[in-house]
Amino acid sequence: MTDSHNRPDVNETLDLAVEAMRDACETNAQPPAELTTATLARLEGRSPSASQSQSQPPTDAAPGAAKPWRHIMFKTAQYGSIAAVLALIAGLFLWLGPGGSTNVAFAEVAKKLDKVKTARFITTMKYGDQPAMTTKQFIRNDGMMRQEMPMGIVMVIDTQKQQGLLIQTQRKIAQRVTFDGLPMQNMMANNPIEQMRKMRNPDAKPIGKERLNGREMLIYEIQQPMLKELNATFKLWVDPKTELPVQVLMTMPVPDTEERATITIDRFVWNEPMDEALFSMEPPEGYQVQDLRFSYEPKTAIVKTLRLYTDVSDGAFPDDMSPGLNVKYVKLLGKKIKGQMTPEQEQSLTQVGIGAQMPLQLKAMDRDWNYAGKGLKIGQGDKPIAWFKTETGQAYVVIMDDLSVREVDEAGLKAIVGKRDN
Repeated sequence: MTDSHNRPDVNETLDLAVEAMRDACETNAQPPAELTTATLARLEGRSPSASQSQSQPPTDAAPGAAKPWRHIMFKTAQYGSIAAVLALIAGLFLWLGPGGSTNVAFAEVAKKLDKVKTARFITTMKYGDQPAMTTKQFIRNDGMMRQEMPMGIVMVIDTQKQQGLLIQTQRKIAQRVTFDGLPMQNMMANNPIEQMRKMRNPDAKPIGKERLNGREMLIYEIQQPMLKELNATFKLWVDPKTELPVQVLMTMPVPDTEERATITIDRFVWNEPMDEALFSMEPPEGYQVQDLRFSYEPKTAIVKTLRLYTDVSDGAFPDDMSPGLNVKYVKLLGKKIKGQMTPEQEQSLTQVGIGAQMPLQLKAMDRDWNYAGKGLKIGQGDKPIAWFKTETGQAYVVIMDDLSVREVDEAGLKAIVGKRDN
């Protein structure tokens, strides 16, 4: 097969090199000479001298010191957790479903998006004052997606077949992924184009104009009750000439911190021809191949996530289940790891990322999600820790503190919850 999975984009490589050099410095001062030399050597295809160790991964912080967000998330991405890297984005998009009547001006944007055949763009996630993480995405209207992440991580997804190929170029590992029980709307959650197509509702409010890259753009703010509940914001800049988005800006609070995450999507390129090899589902030649299977059925995903979490937390359930849970899990798992991660531990990172998104998905589907695990540990099955409506809405799924599962009617739920409260 071709080497498209490994071949870097020259301009992107330069951008990332400059960013990496800046990140390597404690201030915005000029990068040290040896770092500059090593970076240029890498770009030219040469190896830096043995005395230059820039290609080595950063060492961990001193005991007790907080690890930078970028280091934690890079480590997560390095071990195959696509869900961990994009959980916040996917979780937010799942809340933004189609509404009622269409704002006349925004309706034209939606119509133009309906005709888009291909799109590529850059997604940048920033947390507090930590350096940003950048992902390059390619999307086709036949359901094929490609994401290129830091540290040589590439994910190709076939949404129609519910399959993916996760490539770790630095480790020469290719993981063929099957997504069990994943509804199409969830499969498309990491596709901002598809989600913007669905914003055919009166909540896309025009709020003014602004010059962006030397041109005047229209600004829309998505104003939905669900965003307000999340304390999140969503703004969209549209080129009035093309009637297509040029920038998306989302902000939301990061669980268990006073910080906010900022997600910017920009540098859109529309309807350009794309090399078929970009979307190849064949592992690169010479790579170690692994087969992974992840469950997206809510009950199974939540139980698996809680079991994995309690295995590394001395039996304690998390205080809540949110997209930030996978970061907590990485920290706890890191304390248990000696040497390299096992394949099972690598797979657990992704499964926890999936389970952490389930509450948002259940809320978006009006399935009455409730969580009561805070302060509890694995027990004897006499305390409910989570419950939500079944897909039909006629009964409730109840997860107990021994991670057994019951399905009860509303009266049965009241009895179980009432017993806990008493």
